[in-house]
Amino acid sequence: MADSGSPPDIPDGSSSGGALTRLNVLSLLAQAGYQLKKGNTERAMLLFGAAALAPHSRGLSYAIQGGLAVNDLLSKVSDTSEPPTGGTEIPIE
Repeated sequence: MADSGSPPDIPDGSSSGGALTRLNVLSLLAQAGYQLKKGNTERAMLLFGAAALAPHSRGLSYAIQGGLAVNDLLSKVSDTSEPPTGGTEIPIE
């Protein structure tokens, strides 16, 4: 049996994908709704788009999700890259 490189899916006889694809779509829609509620419309629209693409192109959907995750990680790393001063700075006049 050849591995296609994509995660395993449970076939249900439909052409739109299996149980894992449906679960991924529901998860993406929930995330999109949450982001929309928080006012982050750009991220919400990306998640809605990933949800729309998921049944047709799982790879592209996962790539969008991965891109968003990398963006989150980079923003967290850049926020913590400056060490706290701890109040030891002495003003120079």
